[in-house]
Amino acid sequence: MARGAGLVSFRAGALLSRMFSLCFGGTECICCGRPVSSSPLCGDCIGKLILGFSVANETRCSVCGKVLLGEVGTCMQCREEGRSPLVDGSFSLYPYRMWYRNLLFSWKTEGERSLSPLFARAVHRALEQLYGREKVPCLVPVPPRPGKIRRTGWDQVDELCRLLSLLFGYRVERLLVRLSGEQQKKKDFGGRRATRGNYGPSRQFTGMKRRDTIPSEVVLIDDLITSGSTVGECADILKRGFVEKVKVLSLFIVD
Repeated sequence: MARGAGLVSFRAGALLSRMFSLCFGGTECICCGRPVSSSPLCGDCIGKLILGFSVANETRCSVCGKVLLGEVGTCMQCREEGRSPLVDGSFSLYPYRMWYRNLLFSWKTEGERSLSPLFARAVHRALEQLYGREKVPCLVPVPPRPGKIRRTGWDQVDELCRLLSLLFGYRVERLLVRLSGEQQKKKDFGGRRATRGNYGPSRQFTGMKRRDTIPSEVVLIDDLITSGSTVGECADILKRGFVEKVKVLSLFIVD
């Protein structure tokens, strides 16, 4: 029943988003400019640039998730700044540059919800490559600002995880809450790295600790990694709550 209601809610939102796009423009592929009818991307760009990745091709920094260029374990910047590896592995699917920035803006800011199932397919593909079909641990979304879903009707990371559960059967546990409504994008890079106290354990997490049902491993899901401070703080909270291993999978990364 819950799956059906969630899917109906998503489809209604995606339909409204698409109708708005068709009425006010946005009928060209964000990447190549070719005409499209039902998605901001054409079929060729989806196949090559969104679903054509291989997670085995790159080694990532265990702290910030950026591609390692000759280093082992952590990148030079994280070593120089003395940042501890709070996560046990990090992978991001796309660089946050060129037309990829427009893609995230279209989804996150303009509310192009027809992109949500496409990103869910991409994350599903990455999880299968990283873990195999039967061994994926539970997923934990990075939570939205307080009241965001009530004000806007949706949150991109929350919707992504709902679709991963509805369409592919992943276990999703909302173990975190966001305590601060302050927007990270308004801070500079150093300010983001210095920020702490934005997140805390959810009631669900507290209840699972009481029942001794904490998962031993989780995959933290986010849309964009900029400095790594958000996922680092979230991983720290999860590990202090007795989660043994925290890995991170994000769609985009500022590299």
